[in-house]
Order: sequence, then structure tokens, then C-alpha cells
Amino acid sequence: MTVNTRVKWLRSRRDPSPIAKLGITEIVEHYDKIIRSLDSAPFIIGHSFGGLITQILLDRGLGAAGVAIAPAPVKGILFLPFSTLKVSFPALSNPANNHRALPLRRNSSITPSQTT
Repeated sequence: MTVNTRVKWLRSRRDPSPIAKLGITEIVEHYDKIIRSLDSAPFIIGHSFGGLITQILLDRGLGAAGVAIAPAPVKGILFLPFSTLKVSFPALSNPANNHRALPLRRNSSITPSQTT
């Protein structure tokens, strides 16, 4: 699958439930396999957990360079500024959202009731 095909496929997905139970290890391993199949090392860019994944992949020597934008802290580092807590409260305060992945778009065709 080419990169463009993979991007189109990822953008066409609307149901996030297949990734709801994946951990950071499984996600990093997935990208590790993709990057190792490439002819040359890519530039890796990630935000939040993507930034953490970027750091892990670069630590493994898999990228030519990388940018981690506001990366999530590694396991064991507890730092949450008030602004993060404030923005996250609506999703985190609902116990029905535990162990589920929800789309972050308002115009998503999937509603929370459809993911249960």
C-alpha cells in the first residue's frame, strides 16, 4: 500500500472503535514496521501522543529527523497543566467514555451511542 493510498484510507475511516483498546506499544510497533519497509528514513512529525510516538521512533533510529509538538509525557511523568485538565474534562468526566475511542470532530457521522 503506497503512502498516498494509506493516507486516503485513514481519512476515510470514521469508526475509531478498532483502536480503542490499543496501547502505545502496539501503535509504535505498527509504525515501526511501516517505517522499516520504506526505502529511506522519513521525517516524523507528531502532536500530543503522536509527539511521544515520534520520540520513541527517533530513539529507535527510525527517522531522519523529527518534530514532537507538545508531546505527551512518557509513562511515569505526571504533569498536566490546568488548561489541559479544563479542555479534557468533558470527555474524561463521562464514565461511559472509559476504554473507548471517540472522534474529535463535531461533524463526525459516528455518535457516542453508536460506539457502545
